[in-house]
Amino acid sequence: MIKIINNLICKKQQEDLNKIVNSNHFPWYFLANVLQGRDKNFKQFNNITETYALVHTLFALPEGVNSDFFKYFKVVTDSFEKKENIKIKDLLRIRIRRTFFIKGHNNSKYNYPHIDLPEVQNYKSLVYYFENSDGDTIFFKEKATDNVFDLNNLSVELRNKPKQGSAVYFDGDIYHSGNSPVDSVYRTVLNFDFTIHENNR
Repeated sequence: MIKIINNLICKKQQEDLNKIVNSNHFPWYFLANVLQGRDKNFKQFNNITETYALVHTLFALPEGVNSDFFKYFKVVTDSFEKKENIKIKDLLRIRIRRTFFIKGHNNSKYNYPHIDLPEVQNYKSLVYYFENSDGDTIFFKEKATDNVFDLNNLSVELRNKPKQGSAVYFDGDIYHSGNSPVDSVYRTVLNFDFTIHENNR
């Protein structure tokens, strides 16, 4: 299941969140590789660009709320639950990530394919886009539950272009990839991972 949701929150809410993440007072943390703990046997292929990023983790288990800014971003999950008639059961992780152009990257490439939480089963993910940007989110046909396959030779199911205020909702076991921007200065996403109540499946 992959579902694109346009105008997840209203324009004013979009702008309010953008002011927060673009403020000089918002704390960003440098991550040398966006995919920590990736497969150590991975070999670099021509179609994959590894990248650094600035990140801000709002929520992560087992500690829970990890940021004083957590309360401001609850508007996204509140709106999501209302619009999609879904009730979130447990939050697993909420992280903001900003990526930049990487030398040698182009629109035929993408960042390392992954699932967010390989140790968790039956969870959902929501990616919210802060601004219009290039650097599509790419979804592949392969899932974590499939038989062994080559991570460097996956089949593209869908490409979704970042659009301010929109989001994409999908099953957590779908392999997907972020993307470094080529024409835009940066690309910023808010990534939620969570479980939902059984009657919402």
